[in-house]
Amino acid sequence: MMSDQAQKLRKKVNQNKLSAVIDDIKNIHDISEVYSNLVEESQSSASVIMFISAKGGTGKTYIASMFAHYLSEKKKKTAINITIDDAGSGNFAGGMIIAAYAEEITSYTSSVIQPDEYNDTTIEMQKKVFDAVDMLLSTYSDYDIESVFLCQSNLFDITTYQLIDRGYVVIRGRVEGELQNIIEDDFIKHLQSFGMPEYLKFYLKMIERDKNLGYRLLNNFCINFVKVDMPNRLKFCKSHNKLYEDLQKTAIDIEKTENKFMKKPKLCCECGRYVYDNILYKFTTVGFNSVFYGHCSCIDKITSVQK
Repeated sequence: MMSDQAQKLRKKVNQNKLSAVIDDIKNIHDISEVYSNLVEESQSSASVIMFISAKGGTGKTYIASMFAHYLSEKKKKTAINITIDDAGSGNFAGGMIIAAYAEEITSYTSSVIQPDEYNDTTIEMQKKVFDAVDMLLSTYSDYDIESVFLCQSNLFDITTYQLIDRGYVVIRGRVEGELQNIIEDDFIKHLQSFGMPEYLKFYLKMIERDKNLGYRLLNNFCINFVKVDMPNRLKFCKSHNKLYEDLQKTAIDIEKTENKFMKKPKLCCECGRYVYDNILYKFTTVGFNSVFYGHCSCIDKITSVQK
């Protein structure tokens, strides 16, 4: 028979909806889970938690010390949710950006898989992506990561399994919002590091209006930019595709010609702007039935191009 004092204590605990804690005391495997249950059941913001039992030897002291340690560690860390995306995997030129964004602390960090790394066949691509993600997550070690939202691309499949094995809550889906805007701008800067023009930022506006069209036009510009000076620019491109193999074997014919496109001006393959000059350079990709154009002033600056 339970004593009057014990009955009163039990009644108080039941009234506060914390009775489940007493039942859990003997079989605690995860302090954080018990704490979460406690907070959810009590719906309380109280700053004091009491462990009460009329019986001795139930583990009150042990549990209290474990909770104290857990709360001490938890208090030091801000809870964040991290979104991870990639940019550049579908573009012929450049490598790939893997980036992480935590909205709660407005934090963006990225890792670049350079073209030479991208083209290294000794390491599987998904492994490269996981290594980049692992590095990014390590920069948030001072925070409590509640979840990781990964891009739905199959590039992140191995990363998903690895993070789940490590105890992360992983969500897959289409990435939208602030991270998309930042990582796209980051990729443009990455392309500019290979000498591509400032005007490349124009394509960000197009991507914002129509993502598929914008990326397709950006890719077309990059391809023509590389063709102008293939001996020096092909090394900045992804090599595991038919286009790369074909370009290695093709020739580019170049000639100066009258500009007959004033009403519908052509884009310069070097600077990206419209050509309104009376004379321009015409490039023909032999065997590709592909023609593109450039300012004479832009092309003449490239000493390696055979005019």
